[in-house]
Amino acid sequence: MINQLPADARIILFGTATDRAITDEISARVSRSVENLAGRTKLPEYCDLLTKCTLLITNDTGGMHLANA
Repeated sequence: MINQLPADARIILFGTATDRAITDEISARVSRSVENLAGRTKLPEYCDLLTKCTLLITNDTGGMHLANA
């Protein structure tokens, strides 16, 4: 799915430190640049980055609610 997004889209993967293994795998499987921030952001920084998103694809309802707010 990531490879099908517009070529000029900035792709950021979020998650906790325990999510890092899966985000590393996702990053390795795509053919474009991906910022893998899993385990590297604190809540305030995460919220700030969410406000800059024009599209959010998530399986985490917490992140979804924060982005919606």
